[in-house]
Amino acid sequence: MDLFFGKDRVESSDSGFSYITGLDDSSDYDANGLPTARKIERHSFSVPNATSEDGKEDSFDVDKFLTDHHQFQTLEDIEKQLQNWSVVLEKELVDLINQDYSKFVGLGTSLNSGHPRVQDIKVEVLSFQKELKVIQAVLDESVSEVDSMLQKKFQIMEIENLVENLILYNDKLSDAESRVKEAIGQPHHPPDSTSLDTANNTIRYDYSISELEELGVSVLACEHQRSKVPRSHPFVVSERSRLVALRLHVTSVYPLFFHEYKQKIKTDKKSIDSGRIFGLVLLYKQIKTRIDQDEYELQKASKEELEKKKAAEQSSNGSSSFENGHLKKPSTSRTRSNSPAVLRVS
Repeated sequence: MDLFFGKDRVESSDSGFSYITGLDDSSDYDANGLPTARKIERHSFSVPNATSEDGKEDSFDVDKFLTDHHQFQTLEDIEKQLQNWSVVLEKELVDLINQDYSKFVGLGTSLNSGHPRVQDIKVEVLSFQKELKVIQAVLDESVSEVDSMLQKKFQIMEIENLVENLILYNDKLSDAESRVKEAIGQPHHPPDSTSLDTANNTIRYDYSISELEELGVSVLACEHQRSKVPRSHPFVVSERSRLVALRLHVTSVYPLFFHEYKQKIKTDKKSIDSGRIFGLVLLYKQIKTRIDQDEYELQKASKEELEKKKAAEQSSNGSSSFENGHLKKPSTSRTRSNSPAVLRVS
C-alpha cells in the first residue's frame, strides 16, 4: 500500500514502511522517515537586497513562503514560530542600537550640521547664477551689435557694388559713344568699308567691318552692364537719352550696312568675307534681342506704375466725394488749360 504525504510517497512492505526520497528535498523527516513540519529559519523571511528585471526591488513573497512551509498542521503553528522570531529580532535591534548608540545619535547630528553647508552652497550657486545672467545680457547685447554692424556692412557692400556697376555702365556707354563719334565725318575707308547717309543727308557714317565688330561688342557690353543696375536709378534715368540715341544709331547702321553688302555681293562675291558678315549678323541679333527685352520690361514697368497711380487717384476721389456723411455732387463746369499737353518719354 502506498501512502502520500503532500508531494512525498511512502510504500508499505512486509518489513514496514519505506520512504521514497527525491519528491520533496526541502522537507524534514523524523526517525521513521515521515515528513515533519519545516522550521522557519532566518533566511526564510529575509529579503535580499536585489533588483528585479523590471527595475523594482524584490519584495517578500507570501505565497512562496506558505508553499515552502506547507507541512504545518495549522496556521497557529506558523504564527507561533513567527512571534518567536519577532521577539528575537526586536532584541537584536535593541542590542544593535545600544552597541552603536553613539554612531546612531551622531548620524542625526551630522545631518543637522550639514544644513548650514547646504545654505552656503546655495548662496554661492545663486551668486554664480546672477553672474551668468549678467554675462548672458552682455553677450546678447554684443550679438545684437554685431548683427547691426553686419547689416550695415552688407548695405555698404551693396552700395559699393551699385556704384561700381554704375561707373562701369557709364564707361561702357562712353566707349560706345566714342566709337560712333570717330565714325562721324571720317574719310572713306578702303573697299571693305561702307558709306551710309542719314535720313537728312547731312551726316555720313563710315564703318569698316572691323569697326562694326568693335562697335557691336562695345554696345553689347553696354547693354549687359545696364542690366546690372536698377532701371529706376536716377543716374540711369538721367542717362537714358544717351542710351536711346546709341540704340537708334546701331539699329539704323547695321541694317543699312547689311543692305549695301547684299547689293554688293550680287556683283562681286570674291571680295566679300562671308564669315565675318555672318558674325556681324549674329552680333546684331544679340544686340537687338537685348534692346527689345529692355524696351518690353520698361513698358511693362511703366504700365504697372500707371495702374497704381490710377488706383490711388480713384481711392482718393472716392474718399473726397463724401462730406459730412453726404455724397458730394461733382462739378459740371469745365476749365480749359492754355498750356499744351506734354508727353514725357523716359
